[in-house]
Amino acid sequence: MTNTAGRAFDIVRAAIESSGAAVRTRGEHALMASCPLHQDTNPSLSVTWKPRNATAGAVLLHCFSCGAPAATIAAAFGLSLSDLFDDAARPNSRRATPTLARAADRRPKPRQSHGWQRINVYTYTTATGTPVQQVIREECRCHGTTHKRFLQRYRVGRQWVWRKPEGFTPVLYRAPALAAAAADQWVWLTEGEKDADTAAALGRLSTTNAQGAQSFPSALAAPLTGCNVAIIIDRDPAGYQRGLTLYKLLHKHARRCVLLLPATTAPKADLTDHVDAGLWDPTQVFGGLIETSHDQLHAGP
Repeated sequence: MTNTAGRAFDIVRAAIESSGAAVRTRGEHALMASCPLHQDTNPSLSVTWKPRNATAGAVLLHCFSCGAPAATIAAAFGLSLSDLFDDAARPNSRRATPTLARAADRRPKPRQSHGWQRINVYTYTTATGTPVQQVIREECRCHGTTHKRFLQRYRVGRQWVWRKPEGFTPVLYRAPALAAAAADQWVWLTEGEKDADTAAALGRLSTTNAQGAQSFPSALAAPLTGCNVAIIIDRDPAGYQRGLTLYKLLHKHARRCVLLLPATTAPKADLTDHVDAGLWDPTQVFGGLIETSHDQLHAGP
């Protein structure tokens, strides 16, 4: 091999081996490995390096079992899409070698102690209870720090698939409870399923959306039209921005719309942190959370 050819395969193989996945070599630049996205005792993930030109190539990832996109599989090993290409830094050839060198330098460090464990599976259904999507929460501890990630899969017929189906229609979390609720009941709109479940356990009607703080499809506003909506805000910049975005989207269509912050001022505090800190007050409509304004949110955390 010459120049950068095959270097991406070395990076990908090191990441897979560091994850503890089972590996079966198929040639100099090909192997089968256990897919990180599901139970895979018989390795079904094909990892193959293919040339793209005379001096460089790319790694192809394909799971014969789940068919997940390459980006999703790569992320599960702590890789980015650029790590799959020998010449990711080109067309500026002067930048190619440093970029690949940095990738090679960092590959063992964050992955040696990577051990993702499934913590919870949150199922999204239609108002009548038909499953359409799942959010899978996984956590790992690297160098004593807990990290989290969220994987998405979708229901197609009787199977769960990792690739989002064309024309997929998103739904709100806990949609059947929303559909059955009284019109004047407060809907707690949280950031994430964990907080939505916390609110539900406390007797509050709660919901959220999949795909993180910065993603709330406008189509999801329709089920909240005419409702009393309490937007629960995490104490970080992303949480504040989500609150502003949701308020702009919902306040003209909701019966009432309020913005609430956890009473604890710890960085990144959320509803669950508020409860865990002993600040939940069941005698208050909003459980001791602090009502804030659109203008105050603009000022930032």
